[in-house]
Amino acid sequence: MDVARAHYQACDKLGLTETELVETGRAAMRRANATALSLVTSLAQGAGVTPWSALAQTPRFWSSTCDGGFIGVAKLGPKEARAEVVGYPLAGIRYNRITMRGIFVGCVELFCQKAYVKELTPQCDHRTLVMKVSWV
Repeated sequence: MDVARAHYQACDKLGLTETELVETGRAAMRRANATALSLVTSLAQGAGVTPWSALAQTPRFWSSTCDGGFIGVAKLGPKEARAEVVGYPLAGIRYNRITMRGIFVGCVELFCQKAYVKELTPQCDHRTLVMKVSWV
């Protein structure tokens, strides 16, 4: 975690725009999909899997890829969810918070036409990240 923190803090100093950071996260998700997830994604799309199917797997994916924190996803509407990461040691680093939105966009867009992720800033702090996820 110390290495990750140093990495994200150094990246934060690059001064990238919010748009650039979201795209960085989205591109990371595309690269992951191009390798490990491409066959699964293709099969899932053919079977009519929706973003809800992917979001339901978020806690399992988080625990296998992230060191620290827990994630929960709650349904707000037919095509809208709230994702909350608590106890996450890197939540206070701007670079990490914003690229995480891009990762969610990239993941949800595997199963829909277009996704949107907004940080619910008043509910975020140095160990909590809360986002609203929606799609069409």
